[in-house]
Amino acid sequence: MSDNQKQAQRITWNKVSQYEQLLFGVWAGGVPNEWVKRAWYALEKVGLTEYRDESEKQYVLLQLLTLATFYHEFCGLAFDMYIDQEGLTLEWIQQGVVNRLQLWGLNEVQTRYKHENFNDAYDDLVELVCDLTDGLRDNVYNALVREFGSDFELFRTMLMSYYDQDFTEDELMNWQEMDVDNLDINEERAWYWICNGMPRSPGENV
Repeated sequence: MSDNQKQAQRITWNKVSQYEQLLFGVWAGGVPNEWVKRAWYALEKVGLTEYRDESEKQYVLLQLLTLATFYHEFCGLAFDMYIDQEGLTLEWIQQGVVNRLQLWGLNEVQTRYKHENFNDAYDDLVELVCDLTDGLRDNVYNALVREFGSDFELFRTMLMSYYDQDFTEDELMNWQEMDVDNLDINEERAWYWICNGMPRSPGENV
């Protein structure tokens, strides 16, 4: 049976949730559980969580890393936080979120980097993962906007998720009435970053 004929499998939220603290724990003790769950379902709805072989499975996991990267970059902008994205990516690789050997075996990697002097060192793996997730940003961004309905709703829910708490009715009303004219300077940077499609190195692009 060819790979195209194999029945598609899916990486479900139950499997993803084991990495939730590792990937989305921006501040000690808290993760944006409901936002991450909805974001993963957004990818699921457009088929981005399905795979038929181990190579495709690595791309699904890379999309999970892309989603986590988006969240860290957003928090870096919206809350003026220092985000060491390369350090985070290294930790994610070391913790086995993606399979190092499978990554090196991807056809795209063999084609794009055949003249590069890459090896299995972690520095090379970090660079590789960053390059691969860059190529997945548009798909993940489009899936998120489709799910949340607009750039602003995506922005608003990401901002709310950072606080990870039960809001009172009045607080929820304030969040729902939020508009772009009432953002502080950091929130405004995060908002424009989302409007620009969530590009890499957000501090250099907004």
